[in-house]
Amino acid sequence: MPAFASRLKLVLLMALIVTGTGGCSRAAASMGWYDESTRDVDALDYFTAEEIATGKIYRAQRRAFWFGGIVLDLIFWGALFCFGLARRIDVFSGRISGQRFWLRCAIFLAVVFAIRVVVFHPLAFASYAHRAANGLSNQSGLDWHADRARFLAGYLGLFALAVFAVYQIARWTPKWWWAWSGLGGAVLIVVGMYVYPNVIAPMFNTFTPLENGSLKTRLIELANRCDIDVDSIYVMDASRRSSHTNAYFAGIGGSRRIVLYDTLLEGHTDDEVASILAHEIGHWRHGHTARGVGWAIGGTFALLFFLDRVLVFVVGRRIGGIESKASLVGMPIVLLAMSCANLVSTPAQSAISRAMERQADDEELRLTGDPDLLISAMRKMAIANRSDVEPHPFVEWCFYSHPSTMNRIRRAVFEKRSLERMSSAVEP
Repeated sequence: MPAFASRLKLVLLMALIVTGTGGCSRAAASMGWYDESTRDVDALDYFTAEEIATGKIYRAQRRAFWFGGIVLDLIFWGALFCFGLARRIDVFSGRISGQRFWLRCAIFLAVVFAIRVVVFHPLAFASYAHRAANGLSNQSGLDWHADRARFLAGYLGLFALAVFAVYQIARWTPKWWWAWSGLGGAVLIVVGMYVYPNVIAPMFNTFTPLENGSLKTRLIELANRCDIDVDSIYVMDASRRSSHTNAYFAGIGGSRRIVLYDTLLEGHTDDEVASILAHEIGHWRHGHTARGVGWAIGGTFALLFFLDRVLVFVVGRRIGGIESKASLVGMPIVLLAMSCANLVSTPAQSAISRAMERQADDEELRLTGDPDLLISAMRKMAIANRSDVEPHPFVEWCFYSHPSTMNRIRRAVFEKRSLERMSSAVEP
C-alpha cells in the first residue's frame, strides 16, 4: 500500500502541474496582431452567421477530442505505473527474452503498444467518424483502418528503435544519457527534414509535379523575384482523405519543396494560389525552417534533461521498484512526464508558430501588393476547413499555431487601408 501511495502522489503531482496551466490570465488577448484602426472589422462582414456558428461548434468538438486524448494518455501511463502493470510486463518480457536486452525491449514495447492501441482505438475511430459526419473526411471506414494500421506499424518500428537506443545509452552512461540522446535526437531531426518529403510522406499520399502551364509559370516567376529556387512544386492528393485545403513548405537543402493540396487548386483561383505561395515563400525568406529545427533541437535537450530529473527523483526513492534510469519499468512515468511537459509547453510552441505565420503573412502582402487576395483566400480556407474564425483569445493563445482567420483578415484590411491612404495622398 505505501508503494501505491508513493506512485499515486507522483501522478497527482504531474496532474497538478498540468491543471496549473489553466491559471493563465486573459492577458492572452494581446497575443495576436491587432490595430485600433481595424476595430470596426467584424466577422459578419466576411462570413455568414451560420458559417461562424458552424465553425465554432465544430472546432469546440475537435478540441474535446484533443483533450480526451490527453486525459486518456495520462490515465493510461498513470495506470501502468500506479498498478504495477509495467513491472509485470517487464518480468514477462525478461522471462521470454532470456535477458537479452534488445529482445526484452522489443517484447515490452510490443505488449504495451498493443494494449495502448486497443485502449485508444474507440476514441480514434470516434474522431474519424466525427470528421466524416461533418463532411471533412472522404475515407471509408476500411480505408481509415488501413491507413491507421500502416501508420501504427511504422510508428512502432521507429519508436522501438529510439527507445532501445536511449535505454542502451542510459545503461552505458546513466549520468549523461540525456546529453548523448539529445545529440542523437538532433541528428535525427536534421536527417528527418531530408527524409520526410522523399520517403515518409509518399508512403501516405501521392505527390505529382504541378503541371506546366500559366499557373506554374506564374508561381516560378514569383519565386524567382525572391531569388528562391522552387522548381519542386508538388500537388498532393489530399482529396483522397478529406476536403481540407492547405499548402505547406517542407524539407531543407536539396529536398526543399512546396506542396499544394489538390483541394486548394480546385477551390481557389490562380491569383489566390499565387498569394498562398507567397506566404510559403515568406517562410523560406525568413529562414523559418532552420529556426524551427533550432527550436526543436533545443526543446529536445530541455525535455531530456527534465526527464533525467524525473528519473533521479523516482530512482532515488525507488518508487514503484524503479532501481535505475535504464529500467523499462520506469518507461510509463517517463512518457507520463513527456505528456505533461508537452501540454504545459503548448502555449509557448503555439506562440512561436504564430509569430512565424505573421511574418509569412506580411511577406505575402508585400509580394502580392493585393490584400484582397489574402482576404479571399483566408475566407475560402476557413469555410472549407470549418475554422473558428474568431476564437476566444485564451483559446487562440493556447492552441492556435496560426493567427485566427479574423486576425489575419484584419491585418490585410489594415494594409489595404494604408495603401488607399497612400494612393489618395499622391493623387493631384
